[in-house]
Amino acid sequence: MDTKLINSLRSLGVDMIYNRGLGDAGLTLSLAPTIYTVFTKHMHFVSTDPTWINRDRFILSTPGAAPLLYSILLYSGYNITLEDVKNYGSGKLSVYPELNPSIGIESTTGKNGEGLSLAVGVTIGSKYMQKLLGKELINFYTYTLVTDECISSPVAMESLEVAAKENLNNLIILYNSFETTVDGKKDTSSYTNKLKYLESLGYFVETVTNAEDYTLIDKAITRAKESGKPSIIEIKTMIAIGTSMQASPKGHEYVISENDLALVKEKMSITQVPYHISASSYNEFKNILEKNNTYYNEWVSTYNKIIEVNEEKKKIISLLEEDNFKMNIKNIKVGFDENMQEDLRETNNNLLNAISSMCPLMINIDLYNKNETKIEFDKDKTIYLGTKYLSGGMIANGMSLLNLKPVIETTLSNSSYMKSSLKMSSIIKKSVSYIFVNDTFIDTSNNKYTEVVNELSDLRSIPNLNVMRSADVNELVGSWDYIINKKIPSALIITKKYKGMLDNSSINEVSKGAYIIKKEKGRLGGVIVSTGNEVELSLRISDELENRGLFTRVVSMPSVNLYLKNEKEYKQELFPVGAKVVAIEMSSDNIWNKFVYSDKYLITLNDYVYSNREREVLETSGFDFDLLLEKIEKLLK
Repeated sequence: MDTKLINSLRSLGVDMIYNRGLGDAGLTLSLAPTIYTVFTKHMHFVSTDPTWINRDRFILSTPGAAPLLYSILLYSGYNITLEDVKNYGSGKLSVYPELNPSIGIESTTGKNGEGLSLAVGVTIGSKYMQKLLGKELINFYTYTLVTDECISSPVAMESLEVAAKENLNNLIILYNSFETTVDGKKDTSSYTNKLKYLESLGYFVETVTNAEDYTLIDKAITRAKESGKPSIIEIKTMIAIGTSMQASPKGHEYVISENDLALVKEKMSITQVPYHISASSYNEFKNILEKNNTYYNEWVSTYNKIIEVNEEKKKIISLLEEDNFKMNIKNIKVGFDENMQEDLRETNNNLLNAISSMCPLMINIDLYNKNETKIEFDKDKTIYLGTKYLSGGMIANGMSLLNLKPVIETTLSNSSYMKSSLKMSSIIKKSVSYIFVNDTFIDTSNNKYTEVVNELSDLRSIPNLNVMRSADVNELVGSWDYIINKKIPSALIITKKYKGMLDNSSINEVSKGAYIIKKEKGRLGGVIVSTGNEVELSLRISDELENRGLFTRVVSMPSVNLYLKNEKEYKQELFPVGAKVVAIEMSSDNIWNKFVYSDKYLITLNDYVYSNREREVLETSGFDFDLLLEKIEKLLK
């Protein structure tokens, strides 16, 4: 019966691929025994309560096999219809998996290896949840299905090292290993060495010699669970099994031909009728998965007993299941410096520690920053990743899939390493808070390569990512109030400079993205708009121009993307029609062209600068105060 069920999954998967003309039939045919064994022999889940907090998680790190995942989710009783299957690639079921827990898809996965990193993040998050709620309530496993391309990716190797360091004994990695790659015969020695390396790190490593023997896969997973270690099970697999492309490099990324479709169905004794769902197979799946209902009901009974006497755990479970955490950060008591003459990074960290003490879901991912002020959460709320910038953000994304609130900090120049993570955050739209410090080229001018010039532009170009650059502590508090309560992925940019409290800065106006921080005291001669560290500079220039009889308005714009969402009336309130506008920002972001009449009103960066003392660097780049003052006065007269 098991073989029949496996072939039912294969048949439905290749029908999707053939009729849509997209997908990877080679993977769908070859990985079926592995995914079948995991779902039917080991995973605990109930399709009637798809977001159950203690369900086992399955993340497909090799996204080409998405039709296979959709097939088993349908047979497992999730809210997937035959019509959804027929519309594969253009409806609910996309070509690659997209986050949708209501139908059993635990995460978006795109590039190979990123799903594995997400799985590591989910597993780390599960350990933290276990600390909050206890083993009786949280004891789930994370399974991830990977192939050679996943294992080879740098982000995956970083994440695998993290999993070993954190001893993630509830992480099961199912590695389907092929004899051939898309480029030809595989150099098996390099992969063997990787497995030996992982074993030396503390992994349980086992090899299954035949991917078609589901009993061997079943026994290997059982031993992995008993090992008390993070586990990787290598499963020797033949690509595109049953087709004319079997064991061939062409079997990879293979959109199946009509002849091969008929051939594999004949070999599997499956009807040639497209999208055929066997009633007997469906019922057999239902019978096999009945064990999960028993397990689930036992958990519910335990849960009910615990919450009767523990209101705190009940509250935490509600926060995790409903993702409904709210907080009035504006009224929070923080030990700020009395005169606010402190490094704004330190101010931010003090604020974050106060928030963290009131938010049990907040967790810090610590990336190494030499000689930088760092977030100092309690050790049980901190994951130390060293210099693993590639995987750090992806691991944070994995934690956010559990509705935890990860915070991750590094320098703005390192944001380039994290582009894939930032993109993933913007796609899954979960609460990941990136903090990027040292936000100007002045802080980084010792090395052209690490100079911050284009980074703000790159961040602002990512859809759905909320980018906020605070000018002082008021804007910082307003930024965190928005970030925490809106539950969106955000990049908070923090200056290195010691900052006082700016006159007329606002906590409440940050949510609008921009506001008037200094109103003109006479006939409007122009508007100066800036962000972050440059707001103070703009205020100084405005004050001096006022002494010279030229009255200017200063607009602080902590979030360009939030400002652009405003109605036309509010925008014109800040920037009256016909008013000359000068934009000042130490970046190369072309977005400022939206605000100015011509390029000559842009005071931004166009190039990298040579290392020098701060004053010389400012003069070279055109940001020296006296030079700016003269230039702006000429522009506005």
